[in-house]
This record gives sequence, C-alpha cells and structure tokens, in this order.
Amino acid sequence: MAHKHILLKLNDGINDKTSAVIKEVEILQTMLKDWGELTANDIDGQFGNKTDKAVKDFQGKKSLTPDGIVGRNTWAALLKVNPSEVEIIPRPSAGGSGGTGNGKSPFSENKGLIDNELIRHGFSLVQRAAILGSIRQEAGSKFSPYSEEHPGHAGGIGLFQWTDSARRNKVPKFTHDVATDIRNQVEFFVHELETTEKKAGHELRNAKDLKAAMNAMKDYERFGVAGPRDQYAQEILNELQGHH
Repeated sequence: MAHKHILLKLNDGINDKTSAVIKEVEILQTMLKDWGELTANDIDGQFGNKTDKAVKDFQGKKSLTPDGIVGRNTWAALLKVNPSEVEIIPRPSAGGSGGTGNGKSPFSENKGLIDNELIRHGFSLVQRAAILGSIRQEAGSKFSPYSEEHPGHAGGIGLFQWTDSARRNKVPKFTHDVATDIRNQVEFFVHELETTEKKAGHELRNAKDLKAAMNAMKDYERFGVAGPRDQYAQEILNELQGHH
C-alpha cells in the first residue's frame, strides 16, 4: 500500500491553514524530530523557517536537492521506503464545496474567486497579477473555468487552456458549481507547479517582480500566442496595488 502524503513547502500551515495541511506538517515535524533535526517543542503544524532549515539539512544528508520542498523523494527518505511506495496527493481545499479562499481579494465574481484561492496558496501580489493576467488571456474576460478553445474537440480547456492530452485529461471534471470548479482548477494548477511543472513553480514562487513572474508563467503554459497577457497582468497589478 502506498504512503499518501501532500507535497509540503515553506509557509504551509501558516498561509494554508486547512486542518489536513496543519496535520500533515505536524507529521513531517514529528518525523524530523525522530531524525534529530527538530525537537518536540518545534512540532506546531507550521512550516516556518526552522522547519524549512530542518528539511534542507535532512535533504542534504540524504543526497537530495536541498530545496525545502517535501515531495516524493523526501517523504520516502523520511519513511525509509522506496520513492515508488509514496503517492503525492493533491492538498485538500478549505472548508468544503464552494471554497472562496480567505475572502481578501479586492475583485468580485470569478476573478475574485480565483484570486482568493491564489491568496490561500500564498502567492504574492506580483505572482497573483501574473497568474490572473495569464488566465485573462487564456479564459477570457469572464475568467471562466469552462472556457474551451474548440468545444467538442481536443483543444484547450479551463482557466489555463490546458491542451496537451497528458495534462488536459487530468483537469478535474466539471461539477458545474463555479466556485468548486475554480477551486479545483487552481488546486490542479498548484499541484502541477509542485510536481510535473516544478521548474516553473520554483521560478514563480521566487519571482519578486512582474517580469520574472510572467517569465515563469510562460514556462508553465508554453503558449503559442502571447497576446496582450503582459498588459492584462500589469493592469491587474495596478488594481491590486491600489487596494493593498
């Protein structure tokens, strides 16, 4: 039976305070304690700087990339099992169906629902602007999770117009509750950034300005036509900064 765990990173249990994430961080911290990297007093369910350092130290000792991200290989090393025995599962959403994030977005309707989910996942202002600008280009001005490039055919679908069959086929099935479908697609986006699109995820999470964030999104989307997405992102950033 596979060991099922969430991919964890810095600020989990702090920005994302869902009970399952906090519990998973506590499990991680307990394992790090058992390996001598933390003490019992450090087990608080918050993936802060001390836990981040402990993870990186552990990864270094196990000849893993010391990036502080607890994925399949790090979980396997902690558990003393083969990586093939570990399954990385999507993190649970906050509060059941219709999740609207933490309600801090200045935007309304679909745009606000998406932004709230991005806030919940700890994205910064410039990162949120880049993501929303890209979605505006891909899914249209309504930010619809049901947008399709060629309805009835294998064209792009969803907020990011996932096209490649290997990715398109993994897009969560529509529930036709817009808040739930937005939440599910943002969860899928974040899951890709932490697994199959890890390079783009690292670039995006470390982006300090809009240009760097847009370059990360370019790596993530691999789009054919750029369109005015840079302009959309700048306009959205201006709006966010005006409310900050």
